[in-house]
Amino acid sequence: MLVHRSPARRRASRKRWFAAITLHDAHVDDGEAIAIPRAELVITACRAGGPGGQHVNKVSSAVRVQHVPSGISIRCTSSRSQKANLDHALRRLAGVLRDRAEATRAGAVRGRHAAHHQLERGRPMRSYQLEDDVLVERNPP
Repeated sequence: MLVHRSPARRRASRKRWFAAITLHDAHVDDGEAIAIPRAELVITACRAGGPGGQHVNKVSSAVRVQHVPSGISIRCTSSRSQKANLDHALRRLAGVLRDRAEATRAGAVRGRHAAHHQLERGRPMRSYQLEDDVLVERNPP
């Protein structure tokens, strides 16, 4: 709280000014692709099953990719090629992780905007008195 009568507002009775200060985490904008370290992944080949004949039933062309830190597991059986299924599963996993990161960022932005609407009056943490253009700290009232 700052206590000082403004010379520009001579007749006004207001002499106390309040300012709230909040600390937020730094905003990092990383719109680039998410790089997933292979050490965080468990990749398993399995049979696809279903229609497709002998190839689908006998060859392990389906792929299951599990991201250990988040617990997300994606299974891809769309292609007859194990390599193509792996690439597709990794792209889907990156998309899911990107969506989660974007939701987290959006929540942080909402929190910062909500902090602008919080107003607390009458409980100053520190008080300052402006005397002859010198700022003097006072004990809170």
